[in-house]
Amino acid sequence: MFYARQNYTDISFETHSRFREAVSSWQTLVPPSHHLLSPDIEALEDSKPEDIEFRYVNILENGELIGIMYLQYLRFGQKHYNHNIFDKPLLKYFKGIILRQSTRILICGNLFRVNFQGFYFKDKGRKDMIFNCLQQYKGTITGDKNFSGILVKDCSREFNEIQFGCHSFRSFTQDLTMELGIREHWENFGDYLNDLTRKYRQRALKIQSAMKDIELTDLSLADIIQQKDHINRLYMNCVKQQSLALGILGADYFIKMKTSLGENFKVFAYSLHGEMLAFSSHIYYPDKNRMEIHYIGMDYEANRKYQLYF
Repeated sequence: MFYARQNYTDISFETHSRFREAVSSWQTLVPPSHHLLSPDIEALEDSKPEDIEFRYVNILENGELIGIMYLQYLRFGQKHYNHNIFDKPLLKYFKGIILRQSTRILICGNLFRVNFQGFYFKDKGRKDMIFNCLQQYKGTITGDKNFSGILVKDCSREFNEIQFGCHSFRSFTQDLTMELGIREHWENFGDYLNDLTRKYRQRALKIQSAMKDIELTDLSLADIIQQKDHINRLYMNCVKQQSLALGILGADYFIKMKTSLGENFKVFAYSLHGEMLAFSSHIYYPDKNRMEIHYIGMDYEANRKYQLYF
């Protein structure tokens, strides 16, 4: 099977740095319920995550709007990966040099969400234009914007290997998301436990026993604002455990998301003796009957001290 390269000489771009500047034109092209019109796009923008810039791009063909791109410019540096990986033999000799390096990556999509494609075309049959459009757009960026690579998120099911390769892209499927379907007969947690094997049922009961003194609190917007420094500290504890962190959020993100989504965004605090030891954030999609466990944060020392299982 062969995919011919198309002529993109009639393609031009209109770029906006704020979502509110682009949304009126995007609404003429994208279905009302599409994620590229969701209010949490602006909530993320307003939270000003570290080392991220946002661009909202209209794709024009002969002056007509045919598609859009949601882009993130990531400055990737030493704060985004675990330095211990360079303590191995041979690599440790280059550690100092590597840690001084930084680069820029052009992201099409949202680093902080799953199933959040960053492109949409009026004619779905032309969606593979995204690869050439990104490469052409990259060439129009001026200033200190020398990107070392382009990452197109959440599209591995949209295209096959030939389409990727034809445009000099490679499929990356290592970063997978776990999904759990809720069975019809699960009315409570006990029903879920009954479907587990004996080994995993005992493990779940052990975890429940260790957590019996933990207090679970649904934080209000005022609570999140009051606890923002603590939430940020717990979140960064988890970031530092990752070998690679593409993008880092701040506590303002959770405040903006709660403000924007209201009851469809929850932050739960796990406390012991009045001290928050962990939190988890959740996004609810009532129209899809789905819930996403979004981000977590925890106190690892307290977890070990009290032998908890977060």
